[in-house]
Parts: sequence; C-alpha cells; structure tokens
Amino acid sequence: MFIELAPEIENRLNSWSISTHEPPQKFIDKTLSEALEDWEDYMDAVRICALVDSGEMKTYSLEEVERELDGMDD
Repeated sequence: MFIELAPEIENRLNSWSISTHEPPQKFIDKTLSEALEDWEDYMDAVRICALVDSGEMKTYSLEEVERELDGMDD
C-alpha cells in the first residue's frame, strides 16, 4: 500500500526516524494500529449506547453489582 503524506508530516516523520534510529514504517504501523483500535473502541461504545438506549441492554449500578457479589458468598 502506498500512502502519500503532506510534506510537513513527511518532514516530521523523517525527523522522528533520524532521532530514534527507527524506520518510518515502524512509527506508521504503530500509529495506525493505535488509531484503528481507538476507532473500533468508539464504534463499540456507540453500538452499546444504542442497545442501552433502546432497552435491549440493561445497566447496573455499582451498588447492585456489589449486592449481587456479596450474595454469592453464601
């Protein structure tokens, strides 16, 4: 895959590469991977909020969870 970068971004990436002695590809891979994980987390949150808003998924307060866990000790 080929990605064309804006000149200022390419210059910053090259500076990072020189200062860290790492290939630019390593930084690009890591950064894109983290951005994609963030996007996936966001999309999961949107999906879950929609389920809660529609009543298809229930939420529980901390107190409810603690009560339920305390009842498991019996």
